[in-house]
Parts: sequence; C-alpha cells; structure tokens
Amino acid sequence: MYLLLNLFKTLSDCLISPSALLDQPWRTLLSSRESLDFLKSYKPQNGEVEHLRILLYGPVGAGKSSFVNSADSALRGRVTGRADTDSTMSGSSHTKQYKTYKIRKDDQSFYSFVFNDIMGIEQSLDHGVHVDDLKLVLQGHMKDGYEFNPVSPLKQNNPYYNSNPSLDDKGHVLVGVIPADKVSLLTDRVVQKLRQLRAAATELEIPQMAILTKVDQACPEVKRDIKNLHKSKYLKEKVEKFSYLLGLPVNCIFLLKNYESEINTSDKISEPILTALKQMVNYGEDYVNDHSEEIGGGNSDQPTLTPPPPQPQPPPQPQPPPESQPPSQPQPPPEPQPPSQPQPPSQPQPPPEPQPPSQPQPPSQPQPPPEPQPPSQPQPPPEPQPPPPPRKNF
Repeated sequence: MYLLLNLFKTLSDCLISPSALLDQPWRTLLSSRESLDFLKSYKPQNGEVEHLRILLYGPVGAGKSSFVNSADSALRGRVTGRADTDSTMSGSSHTKQYKTYKIRKDDQSFYSFVFNDIMGIEQSLDHGVHVDDLKLVLQGHMKDGYEFNPVSPLKQNNPYYNSNPSLDDKGHVLVGVIPADKVSLLTDRVVQKLRQLRAAATELEIPQMAILTKVDQACPEVKRDIKNLHKSKYLKEKVEKFSYLLGLPVNCIFLLKNYESEINTSDKISEPILTALKQMVNYGEDYVNDHSEEIGGGNSDQPTLTPPPPQPQPPPQPQPPPESQPPSQPQPPPEPQPPSQPQPPSQPQPPPEPQPPSQPQPPSQPQPPPEPQPPSQPQPPPEPQPPPPPRKNF
C-alpha cells in the first residue's frame, strides 16, 4: 500500500500541465558534438594510468548495466547491448561478477576510460553486494572476473585479490546510479549502505557523482518530450532530495534517460548521457593527477624523483667548515697588543750579565790532560843494561 501511495504521488506531482514545467531549463547541456570531441581526444595525463576507471554502484534495477550500454551507444552512434541487463525486474541483482567494459573508439583503439559494473545494493544484509567488497574495488584490490558473495567479502587468500594495486587499478571516480522514480522509495537500509560507500570514497579522496535514470518513467512530461528533462519541476525536486539524502552537491547529480526501447540513437537522448560522461572523466582526471605521487613505480613519479637530486645540496654542509671561522678567533691576537709591554724588554740590557758565561773559559783547564806525559817514564826500561856486570873473564 505504501508503494502504491508513493507511486500515486509521483504521478500526481508530474501531471501534464503547464505548471509542471519551468519556463526555462534549470541546467543547460553541451551539444553531443562538443562532448564527443572531448571524449575522443581525451587521454590521461598521468603516465601511470592507461584507462580512467569509472565505478558504477546503486540499488538493484537502477540501470547500471543499461547505462554502460547507453554510453557505448552514444559514443559509437549506434545502439549496443554488450552489458547484460534484466528486464524482468526480478528484485535481485542481475550482475554477479566484477567486470570491466572498454568501449571501442575505432577499429584500432579504445576510449581512454572504462566502466566497472558491480552487483547491485539490496536492503537485506545477505543479498546484494557486500559493502566491504565495494571498498576493496575502490582500493583496486579486486581483479576482473571475481564472483560476488553477498555474505562474505573478498579475502586476501583469494586468487582474485590484488595485493599490490597500482594507481591504474583503483577506482578513479565513483558514480551512483539511482532510478529517478524511486528516490522517494529508497529504504533506510539502502540509504545507509549508499552512505557507507560514499564515506569510504570520501576517505580515499575519490570524487563522486550520481545519475538519476528512468526519468521518462518518473515524469510523463519528460516521457512525452525528452527536451523537457531540465524543465520538469518534479525531476528538479528529486535531484534536490537525493542531494539531501547523500550529501552530494546538486551540480554532481545528472538526469538522463538510458537507451532501452530505441533502436537508433538520437541527440536528444545522447546529449545528457555524454554531458554526464564528460564530467565523470573530468573528475577522474583530477583524481589521478592529484594522487600520482602516492603509488611508486610510475612514469610521473620519476620526475618527482628528480627533485631529490637537489639533495646533493647537503654537500654544501661543508659550509660547516665555516666553523673554522673560529680560527678567525685568532683575531683576539689583537690582545697581543699588550705585548707592546715588551718595550720593557729594553730591560733585557741587563743580559750583559750573561757575560759570566764567559766563565766557560775555565774549560781551558782541560789543558791538564797533557799530564799524561808521565807515561814517558817508560824510558827506565834501559836499565836492563846491568846485565853486562857478569864479567866472567876472571
């Protein structure tokens, strides 16, 4: 009954009447050609990032996969259906795996941004994507192909766990996808999960946006003519209400219609899609440029490493030798001025007293050494002459 009452209020708030529309659009959009030219020429300035990563999240049935197909269609100029969608509205998430979608620019290249679609958020704790898994995706820890488990988040010992994510692996912009006709019907539990994920992204400084889809189902005036998208008072109120619920600024919330029943693309539908996509790229580009120094091993980090060469400036530390300046302290030698007192050295005149050193003349006394002459006494040896007395001639 509650849902029926809200549905009735939604339709009554957007009656097909002049009062349901503003005189002028409350927001103007770029032309499809302007946005398309920008997106085709875009390439991340940060050499660490090959593709800007746009992470889509939201309640079950919000149109996340449909938005991937719609963006692909608007960029390629023909309706595509690469991302699987569920038109039965079964109430459970159709997306079961973490998957990356690249969009081909031409036969030889892709656009420089990718979409990552994840399992939808549900009210029950044991259904839908686990909030902790969403946080791991933001941090770049989840590898492509991981099968979501609503009861248990990705573990480090799982082969799909990326233990060393690069800046390229991280989510660069977080985009909430909400059906415009269900903004007033979001339960407290779903809003709580949305806020938890927004808080995690805020902590990681990841920029955030939101797109309100299914605008044609929310307002008959817009269903009649998509050009009334930004003239609808009802849809403007929904943007403001969702801004209040999640705390997102109004200029970060975009209204658009996905390609669903159409078989050909049109500027009226592509314009809002491409405008929102251009803003996603701008926000993501700002993020990767601001955080290029947080991850090691990137090309852009190398130039930042060049500043360290100024570290050779420490050699100027030899300047401490100016401590040798203390030798300048020899300046105190001016104190030797008192040596001017040496004038009294005139008194050294008394040094003539050193004349007594003339006393060393006594060393002339060594002359006594000639006394050794007595050794001349050896002359007595001639006494041996007495032997002649033996006159044996008798």
